[in-house]
Amino acid sequence: MHKPIIKSRVHPRSSQLCWSRRLIVLVGLFSACVLVIPGSVLAQAVPAGLISWFKADGNAKDSRGHHNGKIVGGVSYAAGNPGKAFNFDGSTGYISAGDPAALRSDGRDFTIAARVWFASNVSPVGSPSQPCHADGGPGCDMSIVTKMAAVVDGSTPNSNGWRLVKQSDNHIWFCFGAGGNGCVAGSTTTAISTTAVAAHRWYEIVGVYSKTGGISIYVDGQLQDNVSGAGAVDDDTAPMLFGYYPGESFLWGRLNQIQYFDRSLTASQIRSLPN
Repeated sequence: MHKPIIKSRVHPRSSQLCWSRRLIVLVGLFSACVLVIPGSVLAQAVPAGLISWFKADGNAKDSRGHHNGKIVGGVSYAAGNPGKAFNFDGSTGYISAGDPAALRSDGRDFTIAARVWFASNVSPVGSPSQPCHADGGPGCDMSIVTKMAAVVDGSTPNSNGWRLVKQSDNHIWFCFGAGGNGCVAGSTTTAISTTAVAAHRWYEIVGVYSKTGGISIYVDGQLQDNVSGAGAVDDDTAPMLFGYYPGESFLWGRLNQIQYFDRSLTASQIRSLPN
């Protein structure tokens, strides 16, 4: 029997090894490839409209745009999902991305996504977030991403802007101001997750605002609530903050993969967000 003739070649941008065995006596051509491509060669598909991407890869830089964050107080780094994550102390630490024009929705559709891990559902002793709001919840409010105007001179909280926050009921709320307090269960400006979050577990949280589709909240790729958004007020005057709402709601836990899109993502796009 004739021996197979073996030919091989290596792909110039990878360690790919391909070979062909032409069986002289037997019929046909058998081909196979073993492909090992370095990570730098592969490019993840990123949905259109990604404006800023804070990976928390050992710094607060925006890896997509030019809106680098400023670290304030007790923020360090810890293991993330994937890579590293911002680690907030629950008392003083937060990050501000400021109020650049690119991070203002100006009434248009947008999507905010983040991965979050809670050290506890209650704030640490001595935190400005303690005592927790007396609204009957078992936990404390902890902000994930906030772009809500601060309370000034007795103004009503949650009246202008938006928040992605773990409320004291341990559910995730995506809510908008409404002139008055728009972060109210059962309102047209507050979408609430069905998931009650637990400590020491990673969650992927996504809030979507659409002028035609309303306000939606996703947890781990699943749509959990949608409200109309009627009456939402956001005049884009507040900075974008990670892990904080001015004066309260410090996050005790970790954040990474914070992504801001200037359009509303579809459910399938949310399930395949890059990391």
